[in-house]
Amino acid sequence: MFKNYFKIAGRNLLRNKGYAASNIIGLAVGIAVCMLIFIIIQFQTSFDNFHTKKDRIYRVLTEYPHTDAANVSYGKGVPFPLPKGLRTTFPELEQVAPIYASHHDQLQVLDVNGNPVKSFKEQSGVFYTTPSFFNIFDFPLLAGSYASLKDPNHVLLTKEIAEKYFGDWKTAIGKSLKIIVSYRVGAGLFQSPPVALKVSGILANIPANTDFQLKLVIAFGTDFTGDEQYGLQIPDWKATAPEFGCYVLLPPHIAADNFNRQLSDYAQKVQAPDHKDSYLIQPLDAVHYDTQTGNYSNKTISRELINVLWLIAAFILLIACVNFINLSTAQAVNRAKEVGVRKVLGSNKSQLQIQFIVETFLIVSFAVVLASLISVLALSSINQLVPYDKIWRAGANAATVFTTDKDLKVEGKKLPAGSYSLFAIPGKSSWTIIFNSQTGQPGTKKGGEANLDRANDVLTINVKPVSNTMTEALTYEVNSDGIALVWEKVKVPVKIK
Repeated sequence: MFKNYFKIAGRNLLRNKGYAASNIIGLAVGIAVCMLIFIIIQFQTSFDNFHTKKDRIYRVLTEYPHTDAANVSYGKGVPFPLPKGLRTTFPELEQVAPIYASHHDQLQVLDVNGNPVKSFKEQSGVFYTTPSFFNIFDFPLLAGSYASLKDPNHVLLTKEIAEKYFGDWKTAIGKSLKIIVSYRVGAGLFQSPPVALKVSGILANIPANTDFQLKLVIAFGTDFTGDEQYGLQIPDWKATAPEFGCYVLLPPHIAADNFNRQLSDYAQKVQAPDHKDSYLIQPLDAVHYDTQTGNYSNKTISRELINVLWLIAAFILLIACVNFINLSTAQAVNRAKEVGVRKVLGSNKSQLQIQFIVETFLIVSFAVVLASLISVLALSSINQLVPYDKIWRAGANAATVFTTDKDLKVEGKKLPAGSYSLFAIPGKSSWTIIFNSQTGQPGTKKGGEANLDRANDVLTINVKPVSNTMTEALTYEVNSDGIALVWEKVKVPVKIK
């Protein structure tokens, strides 16, 4: 019986191809957009939900009062002595973890003799903390020990970074690195002397839905984080930095409001009379939505924007449904003759209703399938990090300058002695590497593409990429064979002699 309904519905749709196509495409586009919006909302609302103790995890914020008592601002940076003070004053806290996020650091892989063999630049993802951090948050360890972070100069690597630095992550433990920390003073960018690190553990790769995009986790107390004169151990309650924060794990029996009152009283005791800053704790599930204070991933979204996205999705779906109803209504005159003939032939009201329901079911089913295909294609396009066939510079704020005092052979081609800006044109099958004599900042076009004067090209070579671990930004590595450019999941090795 129902088989006949589907046969008749299929014939009707084939006979009215324009009507069927308009309905299916209209519904498919509306449903696809709603799917994409739902995926975005689902991802944004899932940040750091995988921690088993998430309901008791809090971030400590600094409250900055203004002349107007009603006007208060907040910062994620806390005074350097605060974590130690919290552990001493509030022993009921289950865990207290200081954390410092470093940026623009250079890492060197050392051989058994302590000589650098590879060099990497990490724009972000380098953190300094204590084992308490991993008693608060759930970031699984594949090998090694969290407790190794009690000792200075120990480091945990994620599996992805360990493979990037050493090839096989299983052989990384016990290996040595050197880190050269970059820091800003005013408008200048300076580098600290190299500090040796020992790999003592491997973390599982960090999921995308966390505001802690860890790459290297270094023991708190290493280098400047253990310096009591100039570093993060200064006993000065006025000394803060936005990169230095603190997280606590409250016991189940302590309410956040009660602890905030205790924190306010504590601030009055430790702060100088002319310093009116205070502290409060913020629940973990509010951190990703705090657009004012921010977080370590620099990726936030307001709850208001999420609500707007829900409204947009509902409105688009409503428009698609109204369009479907309008097109179906427009067919009423043509369908009236069919209804009359079928009634004459003995069809009753319920049979006609079922027939129209089956037709609607087929249209919606085809629309859902098409919407799923559109969503998959759209997501693959959105997730494609590397923009092919465009010129990009290898450098954060300016093109990387490559200098040599001797003539070189790059992939078998001669490169005269001199200074060159390094650029790349990514391709699916091969990359074009450009050595350009223009060493100043070339500027960018709309969309971030480098605005390069190709008349100054000295050497261009084509190199086939190889698979690599995920890297968000176009960066370069220095090794014994030459250099390598890495971006997304590919590495482009450039041999230099």
